Amino acid sequence: AVRGLRQACVLDDVAIDWRMLCDASFANMLFMQGQPTHALGIAASVLDYVGTLKDTNVLRAARVVAHWSRGHAIRSSIPLGNCEAWKPLAESARADFVAARELVHELASKEDSATRHYGTMAASMDAVILELDAICSPEMAESTLRELLAITREQGSLEPALGERKAWAAVGLANTAKRFLSDEMQRRGTLEIASATLRAHAIATSNWYFAHQHLELDAERRRKLTGNAIAPRALDAVEAKLVAGVLGQVPASRQHAGELLA
Repeated sequence: AVRGLRQACVLDDVAIDWRMLCDASFANMLFMQGQPTHALGIAASVLDYVGTLKDTNVLRAARVVAHWSRGHAIRSSIPLGNCEAWKPLAESARADFVAARELVHELASKEDSATRHYGTMAASMDAVILELDAICSPEMAESTLRELLAITREQGSLEPALGERKAWAAVGLANTAKRFLSDEMQRRGTLEIASATLRAHAIATSNWYFAHQHLELDAERRRKLTGNAIAPRALDAVEAKLVAGVLGQVPASRQHAGELLA
């Protein structure tokens, strides 16, 4: 996908709105591969430029993906410790997601072939914003954790939108627990719930971004249990697929390859 988007972005005679959509999609793919700084620059340039063009549905789609990508690039750069100093950055990321949510609801309401795609993004938006709410207003951290936990435990249909919503909620749940939970047992239990949710979605959809998040949480858990008589064992077929997929598809994961295989 990244190779295809790289080539699409340099084709001649492509309409400007489609070029902007390609650039925004490229930014999103780079973020998913663990390159937030590169993604941030491309997404920001798309948002700067589309404001000078006549609005079309394709440009609205480009704006949605660019806001989504820039928001995630900023969100993922906020440290887990001492996040108070990063509140302005969290507010900026939150503004991106709010703007994307407004646009995506407009696009999702249109009856065309893209409705399902935008419905998935629209369903995920609130779960993503909750993590930033806790950083912007630390007094909301406890209620935010409850809301994110409730989303990860949602039951219902196997609609892709609901699965992705739960996976993004699990990412936010893990980050919020690391930032604000001081009770070690409660923190560990919350992280295990988040990890299990991410693992289930990654296995069902072969989504390597969420698989990477799961493996990082699992590696952290195993680090804390070092010396507690954990016997080494072989990877089963599912775990082997997750590790191989993540190392193959997410270049940023390779610096921790030894730890993920351990």
